[in-house]
Amino acid sequence: MFLYQKKGGTVGYTRISRYAEPDAILSSIPDIIYRLDAAGRVLFVNDSIKKYGYNPDALLGQPIINIVYPQDRRIVRRKINERRTGARVGTFDVRFLTGGAKSSHFDVFNVSAEGLYNSKKPKKTSFQGTQGIARYITDRKIAEEGRVKKEKYKAVLEVAGAVCHELNQPMQSILGYSEILLMDTAVDDSTREKIYKIRRQIIRMGEITSKLMGISQYKTKKYLKTKIIDLEYDSSGCNGLQDDSNDKTR
Repeated sequence: MFLYQKKGGTVGYTRISRYAEPDAILSSIPDIIYRLDAAGRVLFVNDSIKKYGYNPDALLGQPIINIVYPQDRRIVRRKINERRTGARVGTFDVRFLTGGAKSSHFDVFNVSAEGLYNSKKPKKTSFQGTQGIARYITDRKIAEEGRVKKEKYKAVLEVAGAVCHELNQPMQSILGYSEILLMDTAVDDSTREKIYKIRRQIIRMGEITSKLMGISQYKTKKYLKTKIIDLEYDSSGCNGLQDDSNDKTR
């Protein structure tokens, strides 16, 4: 096969170069291209897999599930089984272990796969395997997660501001009425002490709403089975949402 190019101002064509062999073309593609047999074992994978710590030849005959992040293996098995009964192309995101199958680090890929059959009508008895393309999207995923966190952060601050505004008005009323009660000379000492306790708690609530209103960055902390904002967290020098969870770094 040859590649042709039109001459400068003429109608004729001239041969300029030979097409690259298929293997060379596959090696130049940054995406991972693969083919699996009916049992999900690797029949072919291009050299792009080398960037993620794997030898293509060493993967031949190995179950593809071995390089899938453990928490994603169920969905990958299901996707492989889906191809047994339908030749349609399926697209999904999956995490592959990087640096070898024993590594705990991963990258995210968008996989587009289709079933292979030896008959025109896809069915289990004619299923031959799966082929597909896996495209690296880790950076895109990180950017998406950052955007979601920023939106969440903005929403939290807006809700906190609204809550504080609504609380401050009734608290001011309670403080005002307590002042009136304390001015009443007919109030006995026992009742007066109770009024002082009410005032102290209202003042404390005011301090809490002031902290909420002053939040520019925040951190969450565990509380029972959920997470809440840590109002005692010193946010100086930080930017945005901080979380106490210990997710693995990719």
